[in-house]
Amino acid sequence: MFNATYKGKHGTTVEHDDPKRQAYKYMALAQGQGRHTSTTWHADGCITVSVDGLEPLTFELAQPVSAA
Repeated sequence: MFNATYKGKHGTTVEHDDPKRQAYKYMALAQGQGRHTSTTWHADGCITVSVDGLEPLTFELAQPVSAA
């Protein structure tokens, strides 16, 4: 599930419960449209997917929401 989209330290960032799976789904969608993709795996666990003609998109693990 998408939780938030924001400008993070790796660019446009999407929080997701399963960022690896979502990154692969995003790549498959782009490749299905004939676009070239590449990935960057960051030391902090984020995955940036670059698609020709589009801004790179970073997926990271959603942080649990604490009850206040």
